[in-house]
Amino acid sequence: NLYKIDPSYGTSENFKQFVKDAHKRGIRIILDVTPNHVSRSHPIALDVRSKGIFSRYYDFFQHKIIPHDDNGLGQTVSQDGIVYYTGFSSALLNWNWSDDEARKYMLDVYSYWLREYDIDGFRFDVYWGPHRRYGREDFDVPLRETLRKVKADILLLGETSGTGTGTEDQYADRGGGVDAAYDWVLSGTVYPFPSISSLHGSLYNNGFRPGSNSYFLRFLENHDELRVAYRYNSIEKTIPVSTAMFLSTGIPMIWQGQEVGMGYEMTGSKEYLARSIVNWDNPVKEKLLTHYQKLAQIRKSFPAFRRQPEDTNNDYKIDSSDECVIPRLSTSDSKVYAFARPWTDQNGVVVINMSSSQSDFLINLNLADWAKFSEGFSSDNKYFLNDLYNNCYRRESGINLDSLTLHLEPYEVAVFTISTTRDSLILPVIETGTNEKQNINLPEKFTLMQNFPNPFNGETLINYKIVRDGETEVSIFNIKGQKVRTIINKKQRPGYYSIKWNGRDDNGLNVSSGIYFCVLRFNREIAVKKLILSR
Repeated sequence: NLYKIDPSYGTSENFKQFVKDAHKRGIRIILDVTPNHVSRSHPIALDVRSKGIFSRYYDFFQHKIIPHDDNGLGQTVSQDGIVYYTGFSSALLNWNWSDDEARKYMLDVYSYWLREYDIDGFRFDVYWGPHRRYGREDFDVPLRETLRKVKADILLLGETSGTGTGTEDQYADRGGGVDAAYDWVLSGTVYPFPSISSLHGSLYNNGFRPGSNSYFLRFLENHDELRVAYRYNSIEKTIPVSTAMFLSTGIPMIWQGQEVGMGYEMTGSKEYLARSIVNWDNPVKEKLLTHYQKLAQIRKSFPAFRRQPEDTNNDYKIDSSDECVIPRLSTSDSKVYAFARPWTDQNGVVVINMSSSQSDFLINLNLADWAKFSEGFSSDNKYFLNDLYNNCYRRESGINLDSLTLHLEPYEVAVFTISTTRDSLILPVIETGTNEKQNINLPEKFTLMQNFPNPFNGETLINYKIVRDGETEVSIFNIKGQKVRTIINKKQRPGYYSIKWNGRDDNGLNVSSGIYFCVLRFNREIAVKKLILSR
C-alpha cells in the first residue's frame, strides 16, 4: 500500500512527530520513492497479472520494450507481459507514465505524502528510467508541476547522471523535473584514490552548471556502492577526499555510517557492506566523527564553502567563462592540493595533503588574483588568517599573505578563512537517542585551555571543555586579584566551547597592557590560565 507506513518502522503518528521534531531542529526530510516501478506484489500489479488485458489497470504498466539507454541493465518482458529491467528482476515492474490515469495515480500518491506529513521533497529512485522512456512531457514536467503546487519549497532529487553532455535537460532550469542529480563522474574519479588533477577537474566540471537552481549531488559512497573506507582499506585516506567534496561546489552527501568509518576492515557481500546496520561504536569513529562534524559546521557557518557557480558575466549561462568559484592554488609540493573559495570579506582556502608523507611546503595565495574584499585587496591592509580546524588565528598585512609556509601530516587537511573579521568554529554537542538523550564525542575531562594568541593585542580566543551540566562562569582578573570582566555566567551543557575576550572590562573600556588571569568556575571546580595583553 503506497499510502501506508510499514508497521516495522512505526505508525503514521510516529512519522508525523518525527518530521515535526526534525523541522524544529532545522532538518528537512525527503522520502525515497520509485517512480520507475512497483512491486509485482502490489494489488494493482496482482490484478494485471491475473486478468491481463481485461484488468482496468492494464495500461498502468509498460508492456512493450522501448529502446533507450538502460544503463546496461537490459529489458525483459515477464511471463505476465510486463516489462522490467533485467538487472532488477521481475520483482520490479515498470510503470507507464504515458498513461494519463497511471500518471495521476502516482502523482496523487506523492501529493498525499506532502500534504499529510509535511515532508520536504523526494529522492526519485531510477529517475533516469521513466525520463528516458517517456520524456519531459509525460514524466518530468507533470511530476514537478504537480508537486510544486502542493508545496512550493521542496527538493526534488533524481537518481540519474547529472553531469556530462546531455544530462542538463533533466534539471528544472532546463525544462526538466529535478533540482539535483547525481555526480557519477566525481564518484568514479575517487575510485581508486585520485590524482590531484583528476579530482580538481571533476570538482570544477569545466565551471558548468545547468542553472542557478541546479545542484550536483556529490558522494563517496551510497547504498549501491562499496564503502570508501573499504575501497581504500584506510580511514586516513578518506579524510582528504571528503574534505575536497564537502568544501567545493554541489551538495555533499554522507551515507549512513560513513562518518564512523563503516566498511573499514569489514567483510561480506557488497550489499552487506553498503546496507548493514550502522555500528555507532565502531572503534575507528574517533578519527572521523569530529572531522565530518567540522566539515558540516564549516559549510554551514561560512558561505564561501557552499557557494555555487554563478552567471557572473550575465550571458544567461554558467560555464568556464564565468568567475571560477574554486580556483586552484599552487603549492611547492606536487602532492598537496589547494583551492580557494572567494567570498566578500571572508574568503576560504582549503589545503589537502594527498600523500602518505608529511610535508613542509609553500602555498602561493596571490590574493589579488581572486580574493574578494568590499574595499578591494591591499598589500598594506591587515587581514585575519583564521585556521578553522584548529580554532586559532593571526593577523597579517596583505603583503605577508602573498604566500604561506605550512606543515601537514600525511593525509592531513587545513581550512582557513582570510577575512576582515576574526572567525572561529564552534562545534555543537551531538545528540542521539529518543527517550533518553545520549551525548557522543564529548570531552572526558574538565579543561581550560591556554588562550590563543598569547600575548595578544585586540582579542584572544579562550577554549574550554565541560563534562556535564552545570553553572559555568568565565571571568578575567587583573594581577591585583580584581575582577575586570565576566564573559560567561550561565548554565551550560557538556561540550566544547570557544569564547573571545576583546581586552575590555565590564564597562566596555579598554584595560591596560599587563598580566591577567582567566578563571573558569564550573560547579565546584576551578581552572586558571595566565593571559598577557600587549597593546
